[in-house]
Amino acid sequence: MCRPSAQCRCAGPMKERPNILLVCTDQQSSTAMSCAGNSDLQTPAMDSLAAEVGRLLTALQESGHDEDTLVLFTSDHGDGAGAHRWNQKTAFWEESIRTPLIARGPGVLRGQIEPRLVSTGIDLLPTLCEVAGIDAPDTDGRSLQPLLRGDQGGTWRNHVAVETSIGLGDGPGGPAVGRALVGERTKYSVYAMGRNREQLVDLHQDPGEMVNLAVEARHADTLEKWRERLRAHCAQTEDQAGAELLP
Repeated sequence: MCRPSAQCRCAGPMKERPNILLVCTDQQSSTAMSCAGNSDLQTPAMDSLAAEVGRLLTALQESGHDEDTLVLFTSDHGDGAGAHRWNQKTAFWEESIRTPLIARGPGVLRGQIEPRLVSTGIDLLPTLCEVAGIDAPDTDGRSLQPLLRGDQGGTWRNHVAVETSIGLGDGPGGPAVGRALVGERTKYSVYAMGRNREQLVDLHQDPGEMVNLAVEARHADTLEKWRERLRAHCAQTEDQAGAELLP
């Protein structure tokens, strides 16, 4: 598989915990990293987060607004947790790009797990505008209200786009630049550098993303189809930098 940067340095194989990454940079003391996958730092952080969310929900209940307030819980990236022996968010692993989104409020169907593709970076604004009863600005996002209500009618997107362009300081490869399209089953990504710049994975058959189908000749037609999809997306969004990544 392609490695967009060598920023992450593995401290060595761990037989019992093969996915745990130990990282120490010049700016970061090794004592800040737990040998057990940062568990000594993560547990208090998660406890604190849960407590603060609880305080918010309690305040809504005590003020009488828990039934007329839409609460959205999300994050700017996935949990990561050292998966694929990485500590950075510059690659398109599911553990990095798949963010949580939990909704509670008036009209929200309780106990529902929604499989349709959502892009929190562009969908939250039109969603909140619709809830507030105001016109949303012209964006590429879509209101999630139909999904929150459990509506099954209408059409929905068949893929979401993801991009990265992060400077890695004095890293050996320079900035990590890439684009990806994620479908219901297939993910295609292309990076600016790497031995195998393109990746094509079947998320159903290979949820761990361990097999790069882009290097297999029998998947050439599928690879080309996803290239064209990304090319069309870049043209629609005027993403010249993304288009230049495509072979």
